[in-house]
Amino acid sequence: MDGHAGRKVTALRLGAPVQFRDRWQGKVAAIEVDEEWEVLNLVIKRGLLRWSASVRLPFSASPQWSDDRVAFDCTSRQAFAREVPPIAAPARPLSPESPVSLPGASLAGLLVEPGRRLATDIIIRRGGVKNRVPVEDISFEGKALHVATHGGNLQLYLADDELETRAREALAASRVLTAVERRTVTVEISGGVVTVGGNVFTKNTKKALERVTSGLAGAVAIRIEVVEDLELERAIGQAMELAGFHANAGVYARSVLGEVTLFGYAPTAGVVEDILRVVSRVPGVCSVRMLLQVGQRQTAPRS
Repeated sequence: MDGHAGRKVTALRLGAPVQFRDRWQGKVAAIEVDEEWEVLNLVIKRGLLRWSASVRLPFSASPQWSDDRVAFDCTSRQAFAREVPPIAAPARPLSPESPVSLPGASLAGLLVEPGRRLATDIIIRRGGVKNRVPVEDISFEGKALHVATHGGNLQLYLADDELETRAREALAASRVLTAVERRTVTVEISGGVVTVGGNVFTKNTKKALERVTSGLAGAVAIRIEVVEDLELERAIGQAMELAGFHANAGVYARSVLGEVTLFGYAPTAGVVEDILRVVSRVPGVCSVRMLLQVGQRQTAPRS
């Protein structure tokens, strides 16, 4: 995993179609970056040959983008009438024609932080495969991009939807989850970061998920955020203790994949409502069933 594993990034792809407020028109032909790898402008091209036209638009005018599109907060008429001025600052244009030092490689796009709009990696295409290279390993030699990383050590790049498919296939092939657990476990991908969430029965299953996903090609980072039942029961107990309920109530939690049942007693109906509110906020709790006796002690059920 690389040094950008903690950052959220979004692919800005060369050739991505462009969506304006009124219509889809043109594609991203080039990306302009400054010396710090901040994306300043995008070059949008529409039409073909003699009927083609291009315009430079400030990247700040794009409220959102993804691997499959770039959206601009203006109309196509405003854009190609040059009513939206680009950032007037020294910049380096990057396009599919930009020379890359690796044989057979071409530039396919960048991975960009949405907040600061800084590029963290370049995406290169080589032999039908896409790879990502941190910008720290890139230097400019005139118009050419020099890649310090050896060609054999490149990290695979997959779009989030491709990575999600691979992650789900790996989990299905491993058979570490029961049929019931498969319905509760979730897989989310953002900027190459794989987050596995939901609920599982045991700690062994959680460890098995870590083993299965650890070798997932194309992942920037793996986050296993599933909650196992015993862990959740302990967390509920700690939450109630911090809220001060153990002084005047005897409550015991049992969890089955996040579906929690509370046994025991509470002095008043108001305390029951407070307990429900605290327990519902514990991460991993999906639902709460109350079997509390109000004003009476109830012996905790045997495990």
